[in-house]
Amino acid sequence: MPRKQPLSLEQHRQLGLELEAARLLVMRAYIHLGNAYPIAFQGVNLAKKAQDAISDLKCALDDAAVAQLPDDAAPTTIYYGRSEEAEIAISAIVKAAA
Repeated sequence: MPRKQPLSLEQHRQLGLELEAARLLVMRAYIHLGNAYPIAFQGVNLAKKAQDAISDLKCALDDAAVAQLPDDAAPTTIYYGRSEEAEIAISAIVKAAA
């Protein structure tokens, strides 16, 4: 059985942007639901769990990127800490999804 290929630097970067956009969309839903329904409402709880799951996934992928990519690739900024270019890309993803 062939060995699986880990994500490339560019794949990590793209996934980091997409996950941050997803986190922002879920956070927006969580805020809207929290303002409209009691905290005990299942939708509020599920939105919070989704937001936490995305954050946990970003953390796991950050660990993988740091372990597998060369130091000069600056992997610590892929999932946390964004450039102005990344902010623009995330905004475009969020707008397209809204």
